[in-house]
Amino acid sequence: MSTPIIIIGNGCAGAECVITLRKHGYNGPIQMFADNALPPANPMLTTYYASGRIPWKTLFPYGTKFYERYNVEFHYNEPVEELRNTEHKIHTAKGIYDYSKCLIASGASAVRPPIPGCEHQRVLTVRTPEDAKMLMAATTARPERVLVVGASMVGIKVVEMFHNLKTHVTLADLAPGIFPLAASQVCAAKIEEDLTKRGIDLLFSAQLSAIEEREDGKLDAIFADGTHNTCDYLAMCVGVRANLGFIRNHSLAVNRGILTDEQMRSSDPDVFAAGDVAQSMNLSSGHPAVIGLLANAREQGEAAGLGMLGKQAPFPGSFPHNITHYFDIDFVGIGDTRQFDEEKRYEKDGQLCQFFYTKGRLTGMNTLGKMLQSGVIKNQMMKQNLGNKMPEGTSGYQEILMQECAMEEAGWKEVTL
Repeated sequence: MSTPIIIIGNGCAGAECVITLRKHGYNGPIQMFADNALPPANPMLTTYYASGRIPWKTLFPYGTKFYERYNVEFHYNEPVEELRNTEHKIHTAKGIYDYSKCLIASGASAVRPPIPGCEHQRVLTVRTPEDAKMLMAATTARPERVLVVGASMVGIKVVEMFHNLKTHVTLADLAPGIFPLAASQVCAAKIEEDLTKRGIDLLFSAQLSAIEEREDGKLDAIFADGTHNTCDYLAMCVGVRANLGFIRNHSLAVNRGILTDEQMRSSDPDVFAAGDVAQSMNLSSGHPAVIGLLANAREQGEAAGLGMLGKQAPFPGSFPHNITHYFDIDFVGIGDTRQFDEEKRYEKDGQLCQFFYTKGRLTGMNTLGKMLQSGVIKNQMMKQNLGNKMPEGTSGYQEILMQECAMEEAGWKEVTL
């Protein structure tokens, strides 16, 4: 292809697409467009840098010479303003560019709710390397009080980071409990009990309505029920939104993300999507969904690169799979932990493991405590759902049964429900 392949976005999904293209013999031009001048970064490492646990360069898992190494023409600080896929063109503030194939891997941005005061400089988000710098500045200031809005995997890491500085932390969310999309009610209750014992204030079913700066310089977070929370910094961790503003006039099939097939093609066969903008199959629900996981971004980027070259390596979909480590505790949530007709529960030394079944099929899992082989269990869940699409061709039931037996042999006790 003499006309370039264009990649919109410079995150992990785009990087994996580039690597795949070069690995499989594509020597043609690749152009990458982004709203920054940085190498591909991992957003999951933001709090690790801000808390001083990793150096700056570790935020960039593909190295600082990625574009040179893979011969990519990087258009830095040049975001795409419009995709005109019927013309095979993209428009930026600096020009118009033709493409043969295009990958949309523009990622997602941290959500700032449309409430008064949300753009204040001490209202922090947790997503980009720039966010990491702002967070580090906040930790260096050693604040007395911090409010974290969003009881998410990101939110709990921010809670831990400031709590370790002896800061008084309040965790608030509109949801009725922690990890509302990943934790069962039983698991959430145990997490909340532990956080309360550590001196962290929990404020659930609370809707933030405004943020004001007081005369003494502190922030006043005002909730819909009239209550106030005074803090030095507020960390907004309420989720992300796909960056799709350059798609106009319904030129592609879009829901919460760009709808794709198993090869990550959009409704336009020459436009692919991967990462936090791609809406592929959620194997837990059986419906398309955006599942923003680093592993998915990498697999989707690889599938897109192979698809551009006419090679078949489908991404059949995935389960929601959340893992977080906080206060030396591991939490894992896979699949659906709220809708089920059978549960098996195991406990050991204060740790918890729950398996959730629907019509005899494992559809969800929670663990709290020591990390179990969650990746193994997730793979078996995929086998159950995909059948002959899995290379091994096995059902997955035997492996799950073996995992349960191994737990009993390791001293886990099944709880009678």
